[in-house]
Amino acid sequence: SLFVPFGLRVVALCVLSVGVLFGSFGQLSSVTKITQATDELAMGPSWEGWVTPPVYTGRPTIYLPDVPAGPLRVPEGSEVTVRLYGELGSLGVMQSVTRSQADPNAAEQRFVIEKSGALAIGMADQNATKADRAPQQWSVIMEPDQAPSIIASAPVRSEADGTLLQQFLAQDDYGVVAGSGVISLDLLNVDRAHGLLAEPENHPQITLQLPMTITGRRAPFEETLTENFSEHVFSNLTVGLQIPVENSHGQTGQAAPTKMTLPGRRFFDPLASAIIEQRRDLLWTRENATRVERLLRAISWLPDDIFRGEGTYLSLSFIIRDLANLGPQMSDEKRDEIAQALWELAIELEDGELEDARQRLAGAQRRVNDCTLDTSDDDRAPRRVARAATREI
Repeated sequence: SLFVPFGLRVVALCVLSVGVLFGSFGQLSSVTKITQATDELAMGPSWEGWVTPPVYTGRPTIYLPDVPAGPLRVPEGSEVTVRLYGELGSLGVMQSVTRSQADPNAAEQRFVIEKSGALAIGMADQNATKADRAPQQWSVIMEPDQAPSIIASAPVRSEADGTLLQQFLAQDDYGVVAGSGVISLDLLNVDRAHGLLAEPENHPQITLQLPMTITGRRAPFEETLTENFSEHVFSNLTVGLQIPVENSHGQTGQAAPTKMTLPGRRFFDPLASAIIEQRRDLLWTRENATRVERLLRAISWLPDDIFRGEGTYLSLSFIIRDLANLGPQMSDEKRDEIAQALWELAIELEDGELEDARQRLAGAQRRVNDCTLDTSDDDRAPRRVARAATREI
């Protein structure tokens, strides 16, 4: 047909157009090179290898063919992977960076760098020329993983409610992953008087998780350990504080132990303070139960003189009754219930006084605000109101 040659020419033109749009002659050349490289790989021995640092280091993988011979610095625990291509035995791996040795001519080899040493990859065929047999070699310098460290960057502080604040600075070459604050009773330095004369029950040490920085950067970081121990039996007693930390390699570091009085809430109301002391003695050991009961009875002997309301007196009466009925043989649950009741009663006695003062102050403020300061009629009126408000407070 007359149009067939013309049609073929159109098809050829379309193919050429697609090639111009989506490719180039340079790409065709690169495809040819890839094919040649594949052929060369199949024709002769070759190798490739990587050094992969531990993930926690954040360091990139090293492609060994791109690294010139000489010193090679890598983190401890890095994994070396080598693949040998070609006839078995034509290539070999020589290394002294790990304590275990494998077949140096194996097609694929993996080993972890455990020490500094040498690494060489080259021809193993003794019939090859000296130039061909020359291996590519490196002097491997292992960078040991450093143990983390932590210091108390400021003295222990406490807030008005007894909250402990301990500022610390933690450091590691790659980052701290965990830490804790451990508080233990320093029995040798406790003032063993009154209810503390008895041998204490076995009180486990307090373990808190250290706060970790939220920035993601944990090589060096500063944070504050914060906790309130006012209700704990160790409150206001001598304790030791230790702060150990750990890194991703499993190594640990620890700050110098700190001796201190564990902060606790202060009670200014005498009755509340006395109740808190008896609560501590009961938590110290249940052997103090009878002693605590008798002291609480003595405290409440004249209730009209010391209690501001009937509710607080009745609460203390119920506690005394439970102590008398249960005695030193009470269970852990009952002891904790009584301790909680004593705490709530002391808080009510302490804060009730403050609440009364707040109410009186608010009332006085209202009287001052409601007063019309008309100095034209009586310039002494404001002073009289101020004196009355002061008496009310």
